[in-house]
Amino acid sequence: MIWKSTNGMYVEMTEGVFTSIMEYVLSRKRGETGGILIGNYSDDLSTATILSASGPGPRSLFGLFSFTRRPIGLQAELDEEFISGRYYLGEWHCHPGTNCTPSFQDIRQMQAISRSPSYNCPEPILIVFGRSSPYDFNSASIVKGNGVVKLERVSSG
Repeated sequence: MIWKSTNGMYVEMTEGVFTSIMEYVLSRKRGETGGILIGNYSDDLSTATILSASGPGPRSLFGLFSFTRRPIGLQAELDEEFISGRYYLGEWHCHPGTNCTPSFQDIRQMQAISRSPSYNCPEPILIVFGRSSPYDFNSASIVKGNGVVKLERVSSG
């Protein structure tokens, strides 16, 4: 999948990463889940390529209409990825039904991540999937400062 902003920023996700995320989604009978996005940037920083995605990690909190990822247990994975030249790019999660619009809470959490020195990610990506039809209903956004850049899906694979 490829998403593009009006100012020429791209986010790319391979079919393999999408399949991996769907395995995490389907492992829960209902409700929300999520994880982190790992990858790298093009030399000109216009394209973020998602090369892998984690599951929720231990001690995360799941609800029918909420998901809170706990950072416990994911640092070792990020450290290994960093050695390979891959970085934390942002977060993914699913919403019930076909809703793939980031909530106000989603945006607030991503803004907090963008300001956090421990994440070292000033422009995190957020991808939201509509649980009942994630291939058709998904959105990508990039948090920049206090604003949000919404991207449009331009390719499904």
